[in-house]
Amino acid sequence: MSDMRFGICMSYQDRQRQLEGKQAGADYCEPTFRTLAADSKENIQQYLELIREIDMPCETANGMFPNEIPLVGPNVDYGRIDEFVDRGGEYFASLGGKIVVFGSGGARRCPDGFPKEKAYEQLNFACAEHIAPWMKKHGLICVIEPLRTQECNMVYNSKIAFEICKAVNKPEIQLLIDLFHFRSENEPLELLKEYGSFVKHVHIASVKNDRLVPQADDGEDYSDFFAMLRAIGYAEKRISLEGRYKDFAADAKSSLAYLKTL
Repeated sequence: MSDMRFGICMSYQDRQRQLEGKQAGADYCEPTFRTLAADSKENIQQYLELIREIDMPCETANGMFPNEIPLVGPNVDYGRIDEFVDRGGEYFASLGGKIVVFGSGGARRCPDGFPKEKAYEQLNFACAEHIAPWMKKHGLICVIEPLRTQECNMVYNSKIAFEICKAVNKPEIQLLIDLFHFRSENEPLELLKEYGSFVKHVHIASVKNDRLVPQADDGEDYSDFFAMLRAIGYAEKRISLEGRYKDFAADAKSSLAYLKTL
């Protein structure tokens, strides 16, 4: 049996899916940070009551920034970034949250014609001075998610994300490994040995099957990935399904059952 805990990325506003996710065997749920940050305290409180009722902790959140709050380029507004992260961090922490996933390919996209070197400087600065302090205030960790080339022209592999983590050099800025993006970019698993304790969260989906959630008979081997996570001492032991479903309830149940054997 796996020593990992498994969650499901889902909208916190979809109450039926919350219930189905719990019934499928999920240990926690992973909603969207940007949606939480834009909601009301009343709705956040109602969500807290639901997850307590069904025993479905909200430990992680993805989709940190909406596209209209850029982190790089000529239109960066640090005051707006601070306000957004502070409010979202407060809401998420009130739910018992721990990890915020910074993928947000649109928000960190370098605009055409804008100097890439300057954009990386902006991204590092935003992480160090306008994300890390609010994460620290609310007791959270932000993990940078490398996205595949098709989804982000800045942080499109794990090496780039790792370099940002090292440059920022703050405990609130760490690394996420998403197996779908990782394999899409043909990155070798041996890289994870270099990243070691920087890896604080993991997403998983099948690269061979157009991002469907993993299944026992889908033709993809996941055992080497699990073995490497254990080899690097992945202490958090959380893995979130972030993929497509043909039938959510059935596919989530079979996927979780399979992954728990690895």
